[in-house]
Amino acid sequence: MTTEWTPELVKAALVDAFEIDYDTGGRVGPKMYGSAMPEYLVDSKDLWWQRESGSNKVGRMRAKVQRRSVEISRMEIVLLGHRDPRGRDLPNWLGGYLRDMEGPRNCLEAHAVNSAFWNIRGKSFDAKRFCKRVGWSYWTFRSRRDRGAAIIAHHLNELGLAPWR
Repeated sequence: MTTEWTPELVKAALVDAFEIDYDTGGRVGPKMYGSAMPEYLVDSKDLWWQRESGSNKVGRMRAKVQRRSVEISRMEIVLLGHRDPRGRDLPNWLGGYLRDMEGPRNCLEAHAVNSAFWNIRGKSFDAKRFCKRVGWSYWTFRSRRDRGAAIIAHHLNELGLAPWR
C-alpha cells in the first residue's frame, strides 16, 4: 500500500468523489403523488442480479447504491474542502490547489466529471472523442490533466494526508 499520494490516486479520488456526488445528489422536496413506497435499498443479491441481467445500464432499473459515511466524508473533502485535526482550513482540491492554473484545473475537472458520468452508466470515458468534440488537443489535455493531478498530490503529501487506497 502506498504511503504517499500519486497523480493516479488523485485522479481516482476525484472520479470517486464525482460518482458519489452523482449517486447521492438528486431531487429534493416533497415526493410525487402516489410514491408512498419506501426507498429501495440494495443488497449484494440485487447487485449480482443487475450485473447478470445487464439491467444496471438502464437508468430507471438501476438500484440506488447507499453510500457509507466514510465515502461521503471523502467526497466532501475533495469537492468542498475541510478542516484538518490541527484546525487548518484546507481548500477543495480543484478550486484550491489549482486556483491560478486554469488549464490543468479545467482538464482534470473534465476528466473526473466525465469519467464519473460514464462509469455510473457502465461505460468508459472516451477522452479522444471528448477532446475532438470540444476542440482540444488530446495530448495537451492529457499532459495538463496529469500535471494538475501531480500538483494536488504534491500538496496533499506536504500536508501529510494519508492516501485512501
